[in-house]
Amino acid sequence: MVQPAGCCYSCGNTPGFDGLRAASRKRLPELRRDDCSVPASEATQPLACPACVARTNPHIVATCERGACRLVDVRTRDLDACKTDEDCAARPSSCRPEEDSPRVWTPISRQKVRDFTELVCGKTPCTGCDEIPETHRAIVKPPKCVDGRCTWRRLS
Repeated sequence: MVQPAGCCYSCGNTPGFDGLRAASRKRLPELRRDDCSVPASEATQPLACPACVARTNPHIVATCERGACRLVDVRTRDLDACKTDEDCAARPSSCRPEEDSPRVWTPISRQKVRDFTELVCGKTPCTGCDEIPETHRAIVKPPKCVDGRCTWRRLS
């Protein structure tokens, strides 16, 4: 899963590769203990980060390649190519979105849903990965096609 390079995401900017890292869910308590000086008894609980830190980069996802967690920008693999808004879809950026905080949605091409799911989940079934659930539609609008790439609509 994608995690901040330190304890929390930095405020006010969208992180690139330098502000992120890929880690397995199993290592998350260890990382929190080491990076954030969190006692072992609290390492599995969500961190108390400032409210402004919920900003993530929806184009960067974590994957497992040859037994190691790696960050991948979906734009480098053409998983977000489009011609019209209808070509775009949103999918959770991890295989178990119900466990993510904050939940991050990645704008991708409808034609590349299978490739994206395989990149993010491997052979693990993805629960809750079909479309944006009704409960999130008020805050997550459908992505649109801009300059041949699926991206998020700006809310005015």
